[in-house]
Amino acid sequence: MHISGLAAHFRPEKLDSIKKVLSGYSWVEIHGVEHAAGKMVLVMEGDNVNDETDKLKQLQAIPGMIAVQLVYHAFEDSDEIAPREDNIEQIMSHLNE
Repeated sequence: MHISGLAAHFRPEKLDSIKKVLSGYSWVEIHGVEHAAGKMVLVMEGDNVNDETDKLKQLQAIPGMIAVQLVYHAFEDSDEIAPREDNIEQIMSHLNE
């Protein structure tokens, strides 16, 4: 799972319509709004980087949205092997497959 923090700038008069669009997406949440300044903080979830890129483009295309920028990104893939001192051979074997 990939989680990203986003800073969004929007036209203040479009806030209600932007919120309505965002409420239709299960993968994004609003975590703060400065209405007069036209700024908001969003948290977005995605399955992988390509998924998040597509979703970011969707957000940028919302009427009234001026810009959406990535400010934080974290990911956790259960299929990946996290390196530890006792599993280096397993990791090397996985890389050579």
